[in-house]
Amino acid sequence: MNEISDDLRDGLDLRGDGVLVTGVVSGSPAERAGIRKGDVITSFNSRSIESPYELSQAVRSESVGESAAVKINRRGSTQTITVRLGTRPSSIRGDDGDEYT
Repeated sequence: MNEISDDLRDGLDLRGDGVLVTGVVSGSPAERAGIRKGDVITSFNSRSIESPYELSQAVRSESVGESAAVKINRRGSTQTITVRLGTRPSSIRGDDGDEYT
């Protein structure tokens, strides 16, 4: 995930902030929900997202198995995708077992 710079925001014709999805883990809840590389996540459960840190904190505030409404911008179109939260696979899990989308 990357923050959106002013140049990137202009290039993607975005209004406002968000986090650019630079990759999606195969088999992850995000992939199953339809989030794709190149999407810009702008909110998580109605919480505005402006940085990867904010997204991480928003995800951590929810429980595994819960569903979350993730608003994305994809090629200029805004959509809301429902993601069922899971746990990070052990191959990429941090020491604290962070949850992820």
